[in-house]
Amino acid sequence: MLKRLGIRISILLAIWVMTEGLAMAGEQDVKKDMQIIAERLQAEWTRRTISQAQAENLLGTQQADGSWPGIDYGDRARTRWSPAGHTNRLSNLAEVYRTSKDAAVRDAVLKGLGFWVKKDPQSDNWWFNCINTPMSLGRVLLLMGDAVPQDLIDATAHIVRRSTFTRTGANLTWEAGNLMVLACALGDAALMRESIGYLTREIVITPKEGIQVDWSFHQHGPQLYMSNYGEVFSSDNSRYAVLFAGASFALGDEKIAALSGLIREGQQWFVWGGQLDYHALGRQIDSPGAYGRGRNFAGISERMMAVDAEHAEEYRNFAQRIAGIQKPGESGPKGNRHFWRSDVMVHRPGHFHVSVRMHATRTYATEVRVNRENLKGYHLSDGVYFTMQRGDEFRDIQPVWDWRKLPGMTYRDTPAPFPYGREVKPNGNTDFVGGVSDGQVGAAAMHLVKDDVQARKAWFFFERGFVCLGAGIQAEKEESVTTSVNQCLLRGEVLVLRNGKTSGLTERRLSSQEFQGIWHDGVGYLFAGPQKVVISAGPQTGAWTGIEERSNRKDPVTLQVFNTYINHGARPADGTYAYAVMPGVDQEALAGLGDDPGFDVLANEPEIQAVGFPGAGVVQVVFWTPGQVSIPNGPDVQVDAPCLVMVRKTGDGLALSVSEPTQTLSRIQVTLGGRFAGTGAAIQGDKTVVAVDLPREEWAGQTVQVGLKTR
Repeated sequence: MLKRLGIRISILLAIWVMTEGLAMAGEQDVKKDMQIIAERLQAEWTRRTISQAQAENLLGTQQADGSWPGIDYGDRARTRWSPAGHTNRLSNLAEVYRTSKDAAVRDAVLKGLGFWVKKDPQSDNWWFNCINTPMSLGRVLLLMGDAVPQDLIDATAHIVRRSTFTRTGANLTWEAGNLMVLACALGDAALMRESIGYLTREIVITPKEGIQVDWSFHQHGPQLYMSNYGEVFSSDNSRYAVLFAGASFALGDEKIAALSGLIREGQQWFVWGGQLDYHALGRQIDSPGAYGRGRNFAGISERMMAVDAEHAEEYRNFAQRIAGIQKPGESGPKGNRHFWRSDVMVHRPGHFHVSVRMHATRTYATEVRVNRENLKGYHLSDGVYFTMQRGDEFRDIQPVWDWRKLPGMTYRDTPAPFPYGREVKPNGNTDFVGGVSDGQVGAAAMHLVKDDVQARKAWFFFERGFVCLGAGIQAEKEESVTTSVNQCLLRGEVLVLRNGKTSGLTERRLSSQEFQGIWHDGVGYLFAGPQKVVISAGPQTGAWTGIEERSNRKDPVTLQVFNTYINHGARPADGTYAYAVMPGVDQEALAGLGDDPGFDVLANEPEIQAVGFPGAGVVQVVFWTPGQVSIPNGPDVQVDAPCLVMVRKTGDGLALSVSEPTQTLSRIQVTLGGRFAGTGAAIQGDKTVVAVDLPREEWAGQTVQVGLKTR
């Protein structure tokens, strides 16, 4: 606790030093540095000017009043706001003028700027009015310099000042950056000091919106946003770190360390090759730009190499994986990580990537229908997982997805419309949501209560794949409840394992309780016991406008999709499922997996779910209630409160890992068969009672590891 208090004091002191240091800097020093920053910004922006042909087209199509045809200046849309095209064109022309000093270009910019400040178009989405428009107009002022008359400067600056210092996280980074650019354009030292102070203030670990202690990132409440807002945060601040280098505004070591931690220990876990984990995208999962979104981190990595030399090799490897120079799992994060602040677990043993996203009473699900985006994302945080080997398994599949059967989710098979807006509760309905991890493997669990559907869902991750268990599945309505195993793009042949023999799928849709396994696209799916499994392999049709209202892709889309799920029937009272997903399996090995899957399901009941991995000497247990489990060739494990436990055999004893998903308890008592010594351990006859003190505050939910030696 004292260590954590010391960290907080250091962070607060760093913020004070930055603010006071800027305030005490001499006026001339600030103005000198401001000029340096202005020149660096101008050089950065003019490196990517539009082509001469594009510039000539803009000049030729601009109308006499400074507007352009094809732009609806009366549009007030919240997304794809048409007037933004005008300010974007002004910014492009200003970049051309900076290097060419062409009078025709200057006149076009001034005419277009005059039109804008007079008409002052605005969106119903504050983001365009307070971030996007000020960003473009501030850039125009800085690039054009003295070419802009004072009255036009004043009118434009008035609009740029709609950016304020009142928001948090990436939004504040955007707005403070806009005002920093305005300060450079106006030569306003006071505004420069103020904007830099707010800009750097957000580069800090916080229990509020922004960088979390587990290196995840939150925006719009306690909601995971590793991309979108989180990506903007890392991109802009890595850019500012380079931009401010050598000036009085330079980021201190504490700021660089916080930014570095977010990128390396957080966001890097969510990028597989050039593909960003779909869970990291938030509501922008509905965009065709979701594919390959991870490539933006190459530029972030290159900038961080310049300011964080200690980790330069790690950034270089990150960039090379994104570029395809290295294979996706060749370097970088390996193992298992639970982000307890965001209720998401990521597993990367090297040959594949998978993440499962959950949400609890304390965390938010992926937001739905904000700005009329993500219209069907109601279930994205209900225990959905995305498995990738190459990274293209879900490329642009979003419009044709059956959004009631996203991989891993359990829900009713219903044609009812998705709830929208205020009908959608952002946080979950239960507090038993969490994970346990020792850095190599881990387990996650979620008590799902969604509308009338309930289930106790658990995922057990190991080197070869992951095991999915469900118990206590029940629903009230007269519609079949299903659990999706996977729904991805169809790639080549589908094989089915029945009665120990494999055969190709000969029908577009097949249903049976005799399936032992399925193989598709290098992934083996094993079913532990009879379950009614449905396989569908064929065309699915949808439209981008069905998931994002103002998408400019309006034509229907048809894709070949592999879709397999378990049907629990209508109104299940105590349904279960048990299956494993094992990437990196060739089709010849499918039959053999049933004989040696590498795991044993020890329990799958509403009170306890457990899986053993004999080869690794690991057992993972979800205790939904206080209880006990017997471990083959290992010690019995008993707990006095609901929790997640993992026991790993070591050379001289056991490694015990414990987490408490409700994040409300301060101690859990674990009783093990056998005599062991270690922190909190007390031998009682032929048993050992281990008192596990749990972390509190923003560390609550983190795994506690205890080393135990055999006595």
